[in-house]
Amino acid sequence: DKLRALQEDEEGSMKNAVVRLGDEIATLSKPRRWHKKDLNRWREILDLYVQAEIFFSTCEADKHTARTSDQAIEKLAWFQKQIANKNLLGQFKLRASADAYAQFLVLNSRLLQILRFKELNQRALDKIIKSELLFRDWPFSTDT
Repeated sequence: DKLRALQEDEEGSMKNAVVRLGDEIATLSKPRRWHKKDLNRWREILDLYVQAEIFFSTCEADKHTARTSDQAIEKLAWFQKQIANKNLLGQFKLRASADAYAQFLVLNSRLLQILRFKELNQRALDKIIKSELLFRDWPFSTDT
């Protein structure tokens, strides 16, 4: 029950953070006359993010599968390298856009931590079940 409560708290926290960040980016990229705006830079950043397929694949050949934490780290590194190569952060006209991008990376880092935690929990559960089956002398597969 404590694990479920922790999961629900973290899920709620993440949802709130994503909504706040979305609102902030929408405000920063809203076209306004005679004002600086970063709409095109945010479009390019989000396009690169979608192309990176960090947490899941959108490719039919991959059957829209989820990424492992190691794969997600590689994809996130590729994404950040593309941002740096295109100097998108240096092109921001508003300081708040750079702050929002930093928050965007923090959210991705939190998602990676959650994914890693989930993988570790699954691995521990598999080992517990496997040892229980051994203890009871039940047949099992050694795949895990």
